Amino acid sequence: MKFSRPQWLPILSTGLFLTASVSLLGFAPSSSRSDLLRDHALDGLPKLVTGATAAVNARDFEALKPFTEGEVKTNFGWIKETTTKKWQSGLLTPPKTTEEGKPTSAEQFIVFHEWHTCESDGDHIHRVVKDGAGGDIKLGEEIKETDPFGLRVRHHELQIHVDAPAKHLYATDTVTFEVLPGERKPYGLFRISSDYKIQELKLGTSSGEAVPFQQVGGIVAFQLPTEDKFALYLKYDGVVDHNGSDYFRSDEATINSYFYPHTARQPATATITLTSPAEWKGVAIGELVSTKVNDDKTETATFKNDLPVVFYTVDMGKYKVTERNYKGRKIATYLLSDNPALPDRCLDLLQKSLDYFETNFGKHPYSRYAVVETKGPFGGALEAYSFATFGAFTLPGTIVHELSHTWWGGVVPSSYTRSMWNESFAEYSDELFQRSQGLEKTPPEERLLQSRQRRARAFQNWTMTKAHDTSDNAQASVGYGKGPLVLRVLEDEIGKPVMLKAMQTFYKSYPTGNSAEWSDFEKIVNMETRGDYRWFFSQWMERTGLPTAQLKNVLLKKVGSGFVVTGDIEQTAPIYRLKLPLQLKTALGETTQVIVAKDALTHFTLKSRTKPTRLFVDPQDNVPLTLSAGKGNPLIYKFK
Repeated sequence: MKFSRPQWLPILSTGLFLTASVSLLGFAPSSSRSDLLRDHALDGLPKLVTGATAAVNARDFEALKPFTEGEVKTNFGWIKETTTKKWQSGLLTPPKTTEEGKPTSAEQFIVFHEWHTCESDGDHIHRVVKDGAGGDIKLGEEIKETDPFGLRVRHHELQIHVDAPAKHLYATDTVTFEVLPGERKPYGLFRISSDYKIQELKLGTSSGEAVPFQQVGGIVAFQLPTEDKFALYLKYDGVVDHNGSDYFRSDEATINSYFYPHTARQPATATITLTSPAEWKGVAIGELVSTKVNDDKTETATFKNDLPVVFYTVDMGKYKVTERNYKGRKIATYLLSDNPALPDRCLDLLQKSLDYFETNFGKHPYSRYAVVETKGPFGGALEAYSFATFGAFTLPGTIVHELSHTWWGGVVPSSYTRSMWNESFAEYSDELFQRSQGLEKTPPEERLLQSRQRRARAFQNWTMTKAHDTSDNAQASVGYGKGPLVLRVLEDEIGKPVMLKAMQTFYKSYPTGNSAEWSDFEKIVNMETRGDYRWFFSQWMERTGLPTAQLKNVLLKKVGSGFVVTGDIEQTAPIYRLKLPLQLKTALGETTQVIVAKDALTHFTLKSRTKPTRLFVDPQDNVPLTLSAGKGNPLIYKFK
């Protein structure tokens, strides 16, 4: 979903134009300007930009070393993790205000940039520094996306209109910023999708004073106002045409990826006024405040979202709308398909899952929820808290998962910069709902064997606390695959009632407007259980892979009128603490006993009135085990 190595000359000339022509942006070059640019603009910088960009795109640490100060694997570890195939780069020189109130350019950065879908990677910003030994300019540490750089976006006043045939979006946004206490920087930084080019940046309103800025890719540096809380008026536009998300078609459009400024992907509230083409309807996050059809047959709708969220989506199209009033809430489908049965199927499932989640997690925060269909090149489905966007072959099946994101990702926000904990919660919530409907089935032995064999090769590269990029298959497999399995293990460990209570508390008590992580849920679990589950979160969420176990030394003895089975559960390092169900099958039925395996070799003794025919470790697959190398199933023992 991402994307030629640019030549240094146009890149550098763009950066230098914005720097050397600063008077056009409201401030003039100063004699205190960094000697970095003066000494190396015609020599070091071209070499730095060209060489570093080539090395980044080759994913080559050795090739990066000549251009990097410090440990290259520390400063540029991201090049081995990114799913972006080809990076562009540019020189960023932020406007800085001196103590005398005069603007100057005193720092420089190289920005590696490209378009990114939401919930994935972001642009990377590295300082240009002077090497202490030889005085050469090099790339230093990164300002990571997790760093808000002393700023928070608190609110958006967005106005959007589109030229659908040209695939062009036009927007203004009056953004409320707040300087974090004690963290004021010499200048401000925010991020926005590289699709959009800032045309105007003004203080307060469209008629306010022009604010000096420079944009490279999706990074905007600007002269920071003196107030600790201020508003900036942005006017910007861009062509939107991608695969996977963010595109226009003849009868619809979906805009998902950072069409608004943000800092560190932190939650913010918004009012969005959306003007859709004639005969189209628009949908955005929040409560519908007003709607009107204009003289040119376009439609303007305003949505107010008082819940601070990280990710915003705007959909519009020639939808067939079906609405239903349910328990004081309006639920609806916005479909492009001509399928008369689909609206009711979607709304029926939406009602059932909404009831389940409100009963077990807490009240849904909106008075409306919509299922919106897209037929474009959309990668699955995407939550938007008061609605969700569904791609091909996802309806109605994925409604439950996406609806649950209102709780997990919406009210309790997730930034996808450290983990994707909320995807694990959404998958687990979907599973809880399916069980409540009696849809859980014991997996056939052959499929269970294949699943455990596949797990031995999965989840090896990322831990649950660090897998965060949904566009990377290895990371997504951990968030969507391993995560819900581990939550099911936690449920069995603390009991389902306590698990649901912990989820309720997480939802109801988490501080509004702050992104959550696994460690926050760990605190809730400890509180609800009055215990210390550090061991659980450490072994399952801070390790890669899954535990490997097998039966060893199994013996069957006739003792009196019954039988005794002894044996061992052998674990391969690292050792886990596991509650394992051991099932004995006899001619009269099955009996199950749970043991705690917490050593490399854990001995067990089982008793049976009749002769057992088979011993099976965890036949329901409640514990996500992998299998040791070899033929057969080392978790099943058949008695002769």
